[in-house]
Amino acid sequence: MLGVHDLEKRFDLGSLRLCVSAAEPLPAATYEEWVGRTGKECLDGIGSTEMFHIFISS
Repeated sequence: MLGVHDLEKRFDLGSLRLCVSAAEPLPAATYEEWVGRTGKECLDGIGSTEMFHIFISS
């Protein structure tokens, strides 16, 4: 979503309650850009795709 031009203006993120990044470690620069542009924190989730759940978040 960070690749979307004018993300903050095009979408109403006011009702967004939880953001989760998964599959790869979330780079600090990406996290900081996300928080800076949206005002929402993003959890970095680690889990097992075979079990369909996240077992660690930071």
